[in-house]
Amino acid sequence: MPPGNGKEQRTDERTEEQQLVEAPLVVKLGGKRYEIKPLKINPQYQWREKFFGAFVGMAKNLRPPRPPLLAFLPLVGKRLTQHNDTKVFVEMLNVGLIKAPKMVADLFFAYAKDLPRKEIEEQATERELVYAFKEVMRYAFPFYELVSWAVQIAKRANPQQWAKSMSTPSTTGASPRST
Repeated sequence: MPPGNGKEQRTDERTEEQQLVEAPLVVKLGGKRYEIKPLKINPQYQWREKFFGAFVGMAKNLRPPRPPLLAFLPLVGKRLTQHNDTKVFVEMLNVGLIKAPKMVADLFFAYAKDLPRKEIEEQATERELVYAFKEVMRYAFPFYELVSWAVQIAKRANPQQWAKSMSTPSTTGASPRST
């Protein structure tokens, strides 16, 4: 099934053996199949730091601005607040529609250094790139499966306690409190 129709399906489902021996990931971009070799431990650390840094940088652009100095004045404050709301909305659109796609491409090709970037960017669609990036993410964060597995074990070991800890608000209101 082609990527992007809302029902993406992995056409190259990897066997457990392929995952264990770190067989290259195969993606299709611009009608061609490409192999992406897994990064070794240290380059993988470095790539994840780059990934995190890129998202932190982007998130900083989405911070709400401080209230204007004269916001306490009814008429001036209302105009300034509306201006800031519009500015934040426009910046969010800019990040989501302009900056994020470029960041995804940069991160994808930083991981898949051996791929011909220029050729792929000329031939492939952004949907194909996003699908390939999702596959790279699965590859780049292998510990996610371990964390998911640990959570499932915790849930099975004591389902009532798990449900209680996840439904009780924390004292800060930031996340559920665990006991």
